[in-house]
Amino acid sequence: MTKLLIDAGNVCAAFHDEKVRNVPSSKVQCDEIWSFSYAKAKNVRFAKSALLDSGDVWTWTGIDADSKLIVSWHVGDRSMSTGTAFMGDLKARLAHRVQLTTDGHRAYLGAVSEVDFDADYAMLNKIFATDYAGPGRYSPPKCIGAVKQTIMGNPDPEHINTSFAERQNLTMRMSMRRFTRLTNAFSKKFENHCHALALYFFSNFCRVHKTLGATPAMASGLCDHVMRMADCVALIDAANPVPAVRGPYKNVKMLNFKLRHYRQITARRVRSRLHPPPRWWPPEFASRGRQPGSGSVAPTSVSQTLRPNFPISWLAYFQGALLRVWHPHISNAVWLERRTSHEAGRLLNSDRKKPSPQGPDRVT
Repeated sequence: MTKLLIDAGNVCAAFHDEKVRNVPSSKVQCDEIWSFSYAKAKNVRFAKSALLDSGDVWTWTGIDADSKLIVSWHVGDRSMSTGTAFMGDLKARLAHRVQLTTDGHRAYLGAVSEVDFDADYAMLNKIFATDYAGPGRYSPPKCIGAVKQTIMGNPDPEHINTSFAERQNLTMRMSMRRFTRLTNAFSKKFENHCHALALYFFSNFCRVHKTLGATPAMASGLCDHVMRMADCVALIDAANPVPAVRGPYKNVKMLNFKLRHYRQITARRVRSRLHPPPRWWPPEFASRGRQPGSGSVAPTSVSQTLRPNFPISWLAYFQGALLRVWHPHISNAVWLERRTSHEAGRLLNSDRKKPSPQGPDRVT
């Protein structure tokens, strides 16, 4: 199900980016709506497996007041950098100069100036009551008024409002379960949150507006028919071609065996790199050397003195060397008896009797 959401979100975002261009709009209203991913910002530091993009998520939207078309949308935080990216994308999708209206969020001032937005820009500063309803209050305070402020150009005072943008926020919160407050249906990943939004904004081409009698895309002249979700499925199929015929069946047991063998070889190589063999070998070890089925062999040359004349695994050799460094009082016989390599133990003890637990070399 998640893969279907990802595929649908990718094709819907690409379709919106391609089709929503040169929009003949005259009045645009902008606003942002709050949500969160994985955990709220105040609870991220207490979360067990929170990702880097966990916390509050804001969706910036720009709606055409005449056709109710979502011209541009952007997901991020509430900072000026995110607002600048949103305003730059909105400016690139408009065909001519428009009247722009936003709320009193200060990030809009720097964003509009940063992208050099050619518009008649005005702000609607809302005034909220200062009543205090206690620590358990969740709803915003009551709006008791609004002040219209001209920022740039010559905007029409009658059209300085954000009513359509606020109504669009309500539609989003009522239509997508991820935006519902006080539930566990919030987005667990930021990427899936963006995919769900891209799928929702595909309704610009599918949902018929009751007042207009057509879809917002048709009212803006971007398409000439009502699109269906079958068109979205066709876009998904076009973006994801049919996979090739599967090859012959592979033996799972043989694959597991090869995987275990590969892991063992890799572990041995890692151990050999972390603990390289020393360049010396104690002469007394060579004097105790034995070969399977034979008696003691005395060293006859310098080469036999510097290295053992019996096969022994590198693991037992490393453990013996480290044991002698950490515990110099432990003799060679105790080391030979306490090694963990079963192969070396079998070869060394094949023709001699193990020392008694009460022997002098046993450490208690």
